Amino acid sequence: MSIERDGGTYTPVCDYCGDELLESWDFDDAVVSKKQAGWRSVKEDDGWSDYCPECYSDRNNAASDFAGVTP
Repeated sequence: MSIERDGGTYTPVCDYCGDELLESWDFDDAVVSKKQAGWRSVKEDDGWSDYCPECYSDRNNAASDFAGVTP
């Protein structure tokens, strides 16, 4: 999950475009703000990644373009 800690604040950061939400003083508040903004957490091979709504849509639409294609 990409919530960066800087001193006593926590800032959600999109793992694809680097967009940030406002910082919070509490980790749980940062998670809530991420969810309220429509961000999605995705389990990937190397852990969890967070995507803003635009990047999540871009990544999923690109993947769906190749659905059913076999090598």
